[in-house]
Amino acid sequence: MVMRWLASYPRSGNTWVRTLLANYMGGPIAHWSLMNAGVVDLNYFQHISVERGVPLETLVDDMLEARQRARGRTENDSDPLILKTHDRFSDEHPFARQTDRAVYLIRNPRDVLISHLNYRRLTYRDEVDSFQSDRDYAMEYIRRGGDPPLVAGPYGSWEQNVRSWTTPQAADLLSAPRALVVQYEALRRDPETHLRGILEFFDYPVDAQRLLTAVAASSREQMRRLETEARQTDTFFRAREGVWFVGEGRVNQSLAMLGEDVEQRFLDVFGAAMAEFGYDPALTSAST
Repeated sequence: MVMRWLASYPRSGNTWVRTLLANYMGGPIAHWSLMNAGVVDLNYFQHISVERGVPLETLVDDMLEARQRARGRTENDSDPLILKTHDRFSDEHPFARQTDRAVYLIRNPRDVLISHLNYRRLTYRDEVDSFQSDRDYAMEYIRRGGDPPLVAGPYGSWEQNVRSWTTPQAADLLSAPRALVVQYEALRRDPETHLRGILEFFDYPVDAQRLLTAVAASSREQMRRLETEARQTDTFFRAREGVWFVGEGRVNQSLAMLGEDVEQRFLDVFGAAMAEFGYDPALTSAST
């Protein structure tokens, strides 16, 4: 079976794009768990694989059934399966042999770092809370090139993750996917145009009115409504009150609030890769 991917480094807007696709393919959705209508969460089935002690490949029918339920249909679709992943691509990536294409969502790593700071406040993970301050966390994030608890795992650093899906080096890998790279910032400026591009890349028919409805149903306000309702059930992870998983979506933020030297240290580590992947390392202007 052909596999397609919505890939990104964590905190790059993957959940927003999943919401856009779910609202287009099976929506407007009425609950957080129905995001599987567009893109099925690989991570969830990886956990199921471990719990059951079965190979991930044996759960494909379960993934299709999850999509079918989310779309409210009694019969399965013939659409290729689109899965969400934060893993780097390699020949060890799940379903590498069946993969033919991927949408890769990239975001300014400054904003990714700040979004990870928010996630640190949101969650109860002891390994994250061991940092003494936001500055300590940020400096370790910069030193390691990504979220400290995640860098050693399959996600890797921000640069490793981006490069694995988007550069010619991936051509040496088994069944390396054809990738459509979408900048989060461009998607935020013009979600209709870029959602259309994603749908066309996935060979999905585009209906103009349905697209506009999906974008409206995927606003920050609507997503926070879904988050609020999900927090009242067992379908949302344990999180601190008063902190949102769905962020503000800010772009080109400064790291100055963490200390005068943090911005320069960030540029020393991330500046060259930012320029390579289409970002001006200079802090031009802040946006909300």
